Amino acid sequence: MRDIFRRLVAPEMGSLPKSNAAGLHHVCARRHYAFLCPSITAAQLLPSLPCDVVPVPGASIPASSTMAVGKHSPHRRTINHCVQQMRRSGVLHRIQANTLSSPMTAVQEMRHEPVSFVTSAPLVLILSAGVAIATVLLCVERFVTRRQAIL
Repeated sequence: MRDIFRRLVAPEMGSLPKSNAAGLHHVCARRHYAFLCPSITAAQLLPSLPCDVVPVPGASIPASSTMAVGKHSPHRRTINHCVQQMRRSGVLHRIQANTLSSPMTAVQEMRHEPVSFVTSAPLVLILSAGVAIATVLLCVERFVTRRQAIL
C-alpha cells in the first residue's frame, strides 16, 4: 500500500480534489481515474456531470450518520434520550425518507448485466479442475498416511 501511495498518490497531493463535485469532475476529465464519495452525493451530482459515472462493484466503505460522544461524557444520556424520542415519533424516519430515498433511485437504477454460461465457462472449468485436483491430493495423502501407520 505504501508503494502504491508513493507511486500514484504522493505526486498528485497538490492537485487532489477539494470536494466531491470536483472529484467527480476529475473522473470525467481524466482516464483511469477513480474517486470515492458517498453514493448519495454521487447520485445528486450525476445530472451535472459531463460523462457517465458508474460505481465500481465491491469498492465501497460502509458508512452511516453518526456522532461520536465520549464514553463518560455528561451529555451522552441526554443525546441518547433525544435520539430515542426522535426515533419513536418518526422524525428520524421522515428525515431518512426525505434525504435518502429520492437521490438513491438514480444509483439503484444501475443494474448488473447478466453473464451467459459461455462467458463464465472458463471460470467454472478452472474451479472444477481445482476441486478435482484437491480431491485427488486428499486421497493420495490419506493413502500414504494409512500406509505409514500400518508399517
